[in-house]
Amino acid sequence: MVKNMIKNNILLFTLFVLIVIVIFSFTLVVFYDTYSRNKLSDEYFLVQNQLMLDDLYNTYLQESNSKELGCGVLTKQIDSLFVFQENLFTRLQKINKDGIVYSDNKLKFTYVLTNVRIWLYYNKLNTNCNMKQNVALFFYPEIRGNTSEEIQQDVKTMFFENQLKYYRDNCSLNVIALPYQKEIPIINQLILDYNIENGPAIYYENKVYYDITKEESDFFKDIRCN
Repeated sequence: MVKNMIKNNILLFTLFVLIVIVIFSFTLVVFYDTYSRNKLSDEYFLVQNQLMLDDLYNTYLQESNSKELGCGVLTKQIDSLFVFQENLFTRLQKINKDGIVYSDNKLKFTYVLTNVRIWLYYNKLNTNCNMKQNVALFFYPEIRGNTSEEIQQDVKTMFFENQLKYYRDNCSLNVIALPYQKEIPIINQLILDYNIENGPAIYYENKVYYDITKEESDFFKDIRCN
């Protein structure tokens, strides 16, 4: 009889543990689902708010008769896109601490398109407002494999990025980065328009540079950095 009681108690305890595990698992799934939905909702509203802001700016630009006011609005539009870009990058850092995420990720794709828009607005500012901006377009390869060739390309890109940091810090150069991805139509169009053969590369004042070494390269001479 005592053996039966022990056996029954073990069965009851086992059943209790299983019920607790099921309840905990269900709660965890519900919590994760809610978290994922909230995260997607936040990202959706972040993008929607920026699109609405861009639309308002563009409407104002079209209706403004003052070139000075229009150029001021365009500058503010660029500033708002930089804030949006920073928000996106902060979210990308939650995926990878350095923000290194492939462009087939939807969030990274939005980040890339935002950079394209900033570049186009800078061009508009230079052309329509005669406001000279020291800005360059940086095309970098997205390296996915571990072959010796890809590792060499990665090392080359890292060296290139270190050189760019010098120009950012010492030459007041704004650098807008884009992946060298011909599969993305707008980027492929820029690659064709600017005749970019491969990455890493810099497009600056209608010229393409594949070497930006300090003091030695044509880029160092052309940028006229003090």
